[in-house]
Amino acid sequence: MTYADNIFKENIKNILENGVFSENARPKYKDGKIANSKYITGAFATYDLSKGQFPITTLRRIPIKSAIKELSWIYQ
Repeated sequence: MTYADNIFKENIKNILENGVFSENARPKYKDGKIANSKYITGAFATYDLSKGQFPITTLRRIPIKSAIKELSWIYQ
């Protein structure tokens, strides 16, 4: 497990234990019910690339090709 994976898991645990539910959220489900979310504020992480701490998790699929295409489009 990578450094980013550990931070991701800690953030998820923190959201589940200490998060608050949104009120009057704009997103809605197909049936019209409001789609509230649980969140925390002020979460951040720092990575030291010289120690191999790359900010991409391996726990979820990351669309690397899409990110590269978007960066390529920006710099053209």
